[in-house]
Amino acid sequence: MASSASRPTRSRSTSSKDKDLSTIGFLGYPLLQTADIIIYNAHYVPVGEDQVPHLELSREVVRRFHNFYGDVFVEPQPLLTQFPRLPGLDNRKMSKSYGNAIDLSERSETVKKKSMQMYTDPKRVRADIPGTVEGNPVFLYHDAFNHHNRRGRRSEGPLPRRQGRRRRGEAEAGAGAQRGARADP
Repeated sequence: MASSASRPTRSRSTSSKDKDLSTIGFLGYPLLQTADIIIYNAHYVPVGEDQVPHLELSREVVRRFHNFYGDVFVEPQPLLTQFPRLPGLDNRKMSKSYGNAIDLSERSETVKKKSMQMYTDPKRVRADIPGTVEGNPVFLYHDAFNHHNRRGRRSEGPLPRRQGRRRRGEAEAGAGAQRGARADP
């Protein structure tokens, strides 16, 4: 099992030449993570898109265990939601270290303030120029958190806000308000 645990999941982004791969943290953490997952005999594990390689490592550990001792544990499958990854405020990967994260525990006022700073469409320099949805994280948040329009019906198709008919800041405020309203205690 040590061979599967010693394989880094982020081999493209890190160089193993500079690191000591024989540390207990590097070898032990994947096994502890696997134990935390398989103890519940869950068939599916809800993970983000960036956590699938870590779950695959756990699945490999389970398969190796089965080779030695027979089928004992359930091999967990990843369960991705409709929105497996939400970008950060600056359209990069959301991370506390980047300072672009929206925490689940934040109050709605803080979420609204942060969402007003979000990266939007750089091609739209005036309000009369239609904006684009592609690559705009504000609309990913709208799709993830605004399931209903203001009349309480499900939104269908492109809305006027997606065609550049809203003033600057309205889309960000809407995304932040809906996200914040779900987080308030």
